[in-house]
Amino acid sequence: MLDTPKSFADEVNNIKFNCIWKYKNPKLKKTAIIKNKKEGGLNMLDFTLFDKALKIVWVKCLCANDETPWKFIPLSLLPNVGDSLLFQCTCNYNIQYLPLNENFPKFYGDVISHWQKLITLTQKQKETC
Repeated sequence: MLDTPKSFADEVNNIKFNCIWKYKNPKLKKTAIIKNKKEGGLNMLDFTLFDKALKIVWVKCLCANDETPWKFIPLSLLPNVGDSLLFQCTCNYNIQYLPLNENFPKFYGDVISHWQKLITLTQKQKETC
């Protein structure tokens, strides 16, 4: 899997948003532009958020009960960092304490990181309700 460098995602977003404003100062915040049209936005895709969403979807595919050949590599990496327990909704951990060294592929580190952030955010929202 290929890693998406932050500079690449930023450049894609800059090109899209500069195109809208014709390289002038923006009239609206980016958060307003990416909202749905029903909410007053332009339904524009934020590439950074899209990249994170694609990596989070990997968790669903990885945890599916099928024996697909592509799972061999990611599943072989997980036992050293917590196995598939990382992707359970009740698992509360801090990614800083996982042994993700320089040999651990950045793509899979990003998948774990984005999943952990999503679960943490979801748990905080449930607590406030």
